[in-house]
Order: sequence, then structure tokens, then C-alpha cells
Amino acid sequence: MKFIKLIAFTVLFSGGVFAQQSIEAKAQEQTSEMAQLLSLDAAQKDRVYILNLKVAEKIEAIENNVELSDAKKEEFIQGNLMDRSRVMRSLLNDEQYAIYEEHYM
Repeated sequence: MKFIKLIAFTVLFSGGVFAQQSIEAKAQEQTSEMAQLLSLDAAQKDRVYILNLKVAEKIEAIENNVELSDAKKEEFIQGNLMDRSRVMRSLLNDEQYAIYEEHYM
């Protein structure tokens, strides 16, 4: 189940759902969803937005890199998502992180 959620999240950030939106809009949409689900305070929401924006920018750069194979792109994208999860651990309290793990990992 977690694998399916991770794949869905990857598709979400890969442009499948937000193909016409900017990177900033993608990050904002994801942050708004997380803010509601995780009950983020204002400071957390700001930090999570910055993190989501950086991850979205990296993922877009990976996807647009014509020199990478699809397998390498997937590997790098998954690595970025795992890095994001490690940073999220430092931004969230234990209860929030448990919910985050349940929905995004």
C-alpha cells in the first residue's frame, strides 16, 4: 500500500496531474494538502512549502534531463522523495510525522 502511495505521489509531482501548473503551484497545492492533513502551524507550513518547492524543482530538472534513462530518472526521483521525508522528520512532531508516514510513504 505504501508503495502505491509513493508511486501516486511521484506521478503527482511528475506532472501527471498538474501538467499545466507551474512548479510553484505544484508545491503550493501539495503544501496546502499537507497543512490540512497534518495540522501544520504557520511556521511549519512555510518550511514545508520551501521543501516541497525545492523537491518539485529537482524532480522537474530530472524529468527534463534527456541524458538520463527512465530507470535513472525514477531512481533519482525516489531519492529526492526519500530525502524530503528525512527533512520532514525534523519539521514535524511525532504525531504529525506518523500521519505523514501513513499517507506519503
